[in-house]
Amino acid sequence: MNHVKRIAKPIALIVSILGLSGIALAQQQQCKVAIVRMYDVIHGSDEGRSQNPKYDARLAQWQAKVYAIQRELNAASAKLKGENEKLNRALSQAEISELNNTIIVKGKELRQVSSDAQSDVDAYDELLYGPIRKAASEIAKEVAAEKGTDTVIDASSLKAALPASSEGNCNITSEVTERVNAKLKTASPTK
Repeated sequence: MNHVKRIAKPIALIVSILGLSGIALAQQQQCKVAIVRMYDVIHGSDEGRSQNPKYDARLAQWQAKVYAIQRELNAASAKLKGENEKLNRALSQAEISELNNTIIVKGKELRQVSSDAQSDVDAYDELLYGPIRKAASEIAKEVAAEKGTDTVIDASSLKAALPASSEGNCNITSEVTERVNAKLKTASPTK
């Protein structure tokens, strides 16, 4: 009988541990939909935060070029409309023609620079954030699978805040960010 008591306690302990792990596993797999804010993961990760100033500087360079052309275009347009307070006389036909030509040229230049800026900024975004974006996407799928779902919704563009856990939704943003940090840290230990 003494043998039974000695064996019963460890068995009861093992059963209770297995029972608790089963409850934890059941709780972990309650997600119907995994919600992640990828923008927050990408730009809030350690690597993303280190890339943000580079991206912002590139964007600022293009904005300065666009604003300079826009100012010239606006000035020519205002002068043509007679909104220049220093102008106390009517414009000659030559001045009107020159201003119209300036407006056309600056308009074309503005469209071209805007197009070039968009292409450059998109390519630079991919260069800086592409590896983070790829890792975040893979990790989000892994975390969702661990939570018992294969449905992942990127809520970055949603204006309303999503509840962390509502009707089977699980917000996995923090967990994905932590794992992205760990993955990218081990991928490039020299940083």
